[in-house]
Amino acid sequence: MDSFLSFNGTEFYFVENYSALSQKVGEFGSNVLWIVDEVTAKMVRPLPEPNVVLPSGERGKNWESISTIIKEAYRNRLGRDTRFIAFGGGVISDLSSFAASIYMRGCNITLIPTTLLSMVDATLGGKTGIDFCNIKNLLGTFYPAQEVLICPETLSS
Repeated sequence: MDSFLSFNGTEFYFVENYSALSQKVGEFGSNVLWIVDEVTAKMVRPLPEPNVVLPSGERGKNWESISTIIKEAYRNRLGRDTRFIAFGGGVISDLSSFAASIYMRGCNITLIPTTLLSMVDATLGGKTGIDFCNIKNLLGTFYPAQEVLICPETLSS
């Protein structure tokens, strides 16, 4: 499956369906950490291990969620060559990308956006951000994903 677009070091792939998505993700091997929200977790059973399930929506876009991701990566002895796979909407993309940018000074991140807005946001240069001290996106980095996998079937989430 060839990328259909490359921009700022990010490869974008159009993936026709869940079967093709599963095949593409399988190419990344076992050195991955899956990051999903509660809504996506209900759709994907069983979840690949290791994984982190975070609260859905803006309420989960905080330092506690970042800490959960980092602790799970460390607990599983995942190194800098690890790939974080963010499977969800914009909040999951932001959290996962921010965590990937700071874990061991940067590891790979692949985004699988499940909303139209997060598909568009994934193309906008790798902005990451979390809410802190009740201020929206107070903390953030610029950290473009290595891959973005666009699968229309995920829009049903």
